[in-house]
Amino acid sequence: MTLSNLWLIQSILVGLLLGVGFVIPSLWFLSIVGVAWLIHQMIKDGALVTVGFVWVAWLVKYLLALGWFWSVYPIYWLETSVITETLIIGFYWVTASLWLSVGGLVFYFILKNLKQFLSRKIVLGIAPFIWLLSELIGALIFSIATIGPGGTVTTKFSFGFIGYHLAQHDLLIQFAVVAGVYGLTLLLLGLSVIFIYGWQANYRKTVYGVFFVLLASNFIGLPQTTTFQKEDQISIVIVDTWYPNNGWASDEDLKEKRDQNRAALDVALTQKADYIIFPEDSQVFDQAVPSSTLRAMMQFLYGRSSSVIIDSSSVPVEGGLAVQAMVFDPNSAELEQTQKQYLVPQGEYIPTLYAGLMRLFGLGETVDFLEMRMRYRVGDVTSTNSNSSLPPVLFCFESVAPNSVRSLLQQRSEPVPFVAHIVSHSWFNEPEILWQQLESMLRIQAIWNDTHIAVAGNHSLGYVVDPKGFIIEPDVIDSADYWQVGVVTIPK
Repeated sequence: MTLSNLWLIQSILVGLLLGVGFVIPSLWFLSIVGVAWLIHQMIKDGALVTVGFVWVAWLVKYLLALGWFWSVYPIYWLETSVITETLIIGFYWVTASLWLSVGGLVFYFILKNLKQFLSRKIVLGIAPFIWLLSELIGALIFSIATIGPGGTVTTKFSFGFIGYHLAQHDLLIQFAVVAGVYGLTLLLLGLSVIFIYGWQANYRKTVYGVFFVLLASNFIGLPQTTTFQKEDQISIVIVDTWYPNNGWASDEDLKEKRDQNRAALDVALTQKADYIIFPEDSQVFDQAVPSSTLRAMMQFLYGRSSSVIIDSSSVPVEGGLAVQAMVFDPNSAELEQTQKQYLVPQGEYIPTLYAGLMRLFGLGETVDFLEMRMRYRVGDVTSTNSNSSLPPVLFCFESVAPNSVRSLLQQRSEPVPFVAHIVSHSWFNEPEILWQQLESMLRIQAIWNDTHIAVAGNHSLGYVVDPKGFIIEPDVIDSADYWQVGVVTIPK
């Protein structure tokens, strides 16, 4: 049997080319080869590519992009067997990839039908837009399949979008200024289409040469401007934390956590920085009290400070909890509060479909336990003052929405110094695959919106992304068992 007959092997190989860059970022360029190979096989004369071929390739792409699911193992606080835990993680990993890979079916059927009415060149010319539309439809299907008490129907879940590969190229990522990852997806598909044109026209040496130049240009890079006058700078203290991921849910645990964070805050205040950022759900202050009470307490305790403090905690809402952030400015006694708008399926709420299936297979007690623990809801408070110049808050999982930073900035009528991104990865155990993908998402959004993004993390290290997509790491000034305090300066 010849290789051309082994469609499944070829399909898996194409999927590996499409997705391996999400696992090993230095292999990002293989995605261009994978896209070109897949589309070339679909549109060439006598093409025998089936819907199964395309679907398997897209499925493999998403399996690789979502490989970080396995970094939640072991789940220390889940009292169940290793086998059950493995089955739960594996089931969600595979099914999530299946929902997203529906986009591949959309891509196949649209391209197949267009071939019957349009010339090959025209089909190739619009293929990038069809690919982008298909990935968005896959994200939409994912949101429907994972709907639940904290879920919404949306296209925000952008893991596996092919354009993210170009974040590894310091020059090509700058095209994100046009339309973020959407623009980069069209760019990557455009490069693939150009290679297909050249290949079909027998300009194969030219194709190899252009591809080599594309790779070589990645080593040129862009100069990073880090010098500016002291009077034109903003100082940001980033507090990163590492609290045990076994829950820390008791009153004693919360008191210890709050005491540790207050100690970190005391250190941060000695820097007389402009801003101090804590990770998501740090609970330095009790935000369940009325905002007027919280403002009075903050003004009494920290009114003499000049540092804007950003903290967050879980607060009770109808049906469960919401993650709420506060931004307190002691200089004006202004206090802003916002609540998280996009939640993690299986991390902050249990999707209805999955809860039903787990109960069907005898895991009712596990579902009850998870639903008791994961009862977060989308908050009602989105903005308290559109005229504010304080940094807007981007919550943890919200960064996977390609236009999340843009949406925050559009809510403000005044310029803001930066976007504060608060993160908690306490579910995970060193999720390198997740971290590099989230970093790519933030770099692209910073370029698209010409803004700085300051990140503070629990179980992850904070940093700042500048408007050119460069990463600025903080200078560590102090640390303890559960926290680390660092400082970054950026231009005003």
